[in-house]
Amino acid sequence: MNIEKEKVDTSYVMVDGSGVGDIGEVVLHDRQLLSGDGMFVIAININRKTQELVGDIQIASRGFIYVKDNFRLINDSKRIVKEVFLKKISKDHKTDLNKISKDVRKSVGAYLFQKTQKKPMVLPMFMRI
Repeated sequence: MNIEKEKVDTSYVMVDGSGVGDIGEVVLHDRQLLSGDGMFVIAININRKTQELVGDIQIASRGFIYVKDNFRLINDSKRIVKEVFLKKISKDHKTDLNKISKDVRKSVGAYLFQKTQKKPMVLPMFMRI
């Protein structure tokens, strides 16, 4: 009897729905963050022409806090978003929403960590109307 000694790959294989092994590192990292401290979504409407805020900022939370029981945290977060937006807004209609989004994520994230000792994924979404 001739037995060959061959090494077999025994590393983890990720299964996602019907796909096998096609999950990227970024997706896995995001899922790990979401499973830890949840997410905090900020919806910001701005006027396409004037670059001004339109209506109230809306906040949704999944896996982080219950919004109805945390009015102060929500209202303070909205205030921070408005302050960051007003500091960064450009009156010449060349506002860099990516830069504002990063600044909102950083400022709101720091505030939420200070108040809760948790780091949810902060997702600002700008909608030009």
